[in-house]
Amino acid sequence: MYHLQVAKDAAFKSVVHENKAAKGATAAAKLPVGDYFWRVASIRKDGGRGPYGDASVFTLLPPPAQPDPPKIDAYGMEFRWAREPGQTFEFQMATEPKFAKPIMAQTLSSPEITVPMPNHGTYYMRFRAIDPDGFVGPYTAPQRFQVPELPFPFTHPVLELPLFTQ
Repeated sequence: MYHLQVAKDAAFKSVVHENKAAKGATAAAKLPVGDYFWRVASIRKDGGRGPYGDASVFTLLPPPAQPDPPKIDAYGMEFRWAREPGQTFEFQMATEPKFAKPIMAQTLSSPEITVPMPNHGTYYMRFRAIDPDGFVGPYTAPQRFQVPELPFPFTHPVLELPLFTQ
């Protein structure tokens, strides 16, 4: 076991989270965005605590902003969102907000994706960022959007051929 401390200052005078019985990897309490210091000390079987290791610093960043609604046209849907330098992304699309069975899951090197037009109905999308150091952030809140029912027969404006049948 370990004694974990998270503080706002390098001297640990302003401890904002403490876990005196952490086992292995542990998630800290929900902290506000900002810079923090953390350190751990081992706990012996007799309950005695060893010395703290060197403190390390980390920055808690805000989650990614919700993207704009997708742009929908006769060819498909285009999703775009903001990025930090060096990030990659995991994108998911589903027909229900819990993403139990995503209909699309893709790793992206840029903050955008164009997908073919699905059948009309309600869909959900979400993504999460992966930082250059390998940190995988949380998924954004599911974004709900509607794909409208297209008139039959829907034709491509250049080819004038039916694209979708019902």
